[in-house]
Amino acid sequence: AEAAGIPRVVCASSINALGYNYGRRPSVIGRLPIDEAHPLATTDAYSFSKQAMEEIARYFHRRAGIASVCLRMPWVTPAAETAEERVRERWRTCAEAWKRVEDMSEEARRDWIGGLAAGWEALRGSGALEEPGMARRLELMRRDPLFAGRSDFWTLLDERDAAQAVERGLLAAFEGSHAVYVNDDHNWSGLPSTALAGRYHPGVPCAELPGTACLVDIGAARRLLGFAPEYSVERWR
Repeated sequence: AEAAGIPRVVCASSINALGYNYGRRPSVIGRLPIDEAHPLATTDAYSFSKQAMEEIARYFHRRAGIASVCLRMPWVTPAAETAEERVRERWRTCAEAWKRVEDMSEEARRDWIGGLAAGWEALRGSGALEEPGMARRLELMRRDPLFAGRSDFWTLLDERDAAQAVERGLLAAFEGSHAVYVNDDHNWSGLPSTALAGRYHPGVPCAELPGTACLVDIGAARRLLGFAPEYSVERWR
């Protein structure tokens, strides 16, 4: 890009630049929602590669004045997965899972979620979260469909909004090198985000959020790029 005189680069980073999802060692979530000011703590190769890419982008801005934006995307979802029928099916499944746990005694609920979290940490410590296959992770996640979203905060991004973010990254008026979270502004479970955080991230300070507002803040992408999800799952509410 420098050799060709290209003035602007858009990179596909990842929510995993945070280092929480696949890390070999536990990292602490200091607060929710997550935003760009939250510290990064990568201990797995994939997440570190995203963090390194963001640093390379900053290097080329210092070196050659190339403006750049690194888009920290979560699960980029085929349009078929955000169609009304699929979204409502997912919401029903999540509501049923929530009720099953809600109907437990407080002690049983604490033991259930604590057991799932301990199983995840055991996978982390063994290095299984870094392995290409998903089998061991999926086996654990199937026990509670809501727990499946815990490590990336129930985020997704419709593929059409991912394309929109790339286009805006190329065309928006900004200078410098930036890394921004880009995702749906609502969680995929259809359940209240503050309640989800309280149940699956107990003890983590969480701002009071309206309804299903996402636990990963996209305010920086709104300000820098003018990004706003056009294909949010919430449109079927």
